[in-house]
Amino acid sequence: MALTANTIPTIVGDAILETLKGNLVYRKLFNGNYTGSVAPGNVVKIPSIGSVTIGAYSEYTDMDDDEASDAGASMAVDQQSYFSIVLDDVDAAMAKPAVMAAYASEATFRLQNTIDSYLGGLLATGGTLTTGLGDDTTPIEVNAANVDVQLRLMARMLDDAKVPRSGRFAVLPPWAVEDLVESNIVDNTNNADALANAMVAKYAGFDILMSQSVPNTTGAEYKVVAGSAISATMAIALNNTEMLRHPTQFADKFRGLAVYGGKVTRPDTICVGTWNEASA
Repeated sequence: MALTANTIPTIVGDAILETLKGNLVYRKLFNGNYTGSVAPGNVVKIPSIGSVTIGAYSEYTDMDDDEASDAGASMAVDQQSYFSIVLDDVDAAMAKPAVMAAYASEATFRLQNTIDSYLGGLLATGGTLTTGLGDDTTPIEVNAANVDVQLRLMARMLDDAKVPRSGRFAVLPPWAVEDLVESNIVDNTNNADALANAMVAKYAGFDILMSQSVPNTTGAEYKVVAGSAISATMAIALNNTEMLRHPTQFADKFRGLAVYGGKVTRPDTICVGTWNEASA
């Protein structure tokens, strides 16, 4: 009697084929001044100071006073994301590898990726330095011949906006990084820590970061952001994971919850370019 699909045993291997993961980039670009100091549902008031006028002094003449005013912004901690995984005891007994541990690692990454994509969207929609950088109607066609021009234009716009040079970043999709390499104008980094954190090069005063999550419309109209560490802030009010027994099944349950929010606090310090991958 020949073996059939019903009689051939299924063997669970010792190794786990993990899913492919992208880079977590955008969260690195937000300062976390309020992380740990807020609760779910809070609206955080971010204080800010106004401009101070410098005047010419004349003896025995009253000075003009600037009135101190609160120019702060509000940030809502109103985003909520979760995961919940159940592994039945029977499946756990038959599975040789630590399946739940692998699922825990995958779920944690996916939760972090959700937060990262949310923050990337905030930067892409919040920046106001956009003149000459393309838009949804007329995106810039970018290739190796002009990618450096676009980055230098962004750098000059940030210079004109008096944005400090230290801590500047630009986040590019993989194809644009390839264009940079082909143009032979970048300073590559051999620093293992930088590479592990998605930094691929330095150019025009920017730390060039690569992300597979650059906001785009069906593979076109990529929203390439360039800015500074002073541009935005975020807060995570709750970031819990827990393992528990299922109340009505012979199974383990692993779940996690994150409550968070973000805010572009200085939109005039963020460039947003709308790029298409040019055919050549």
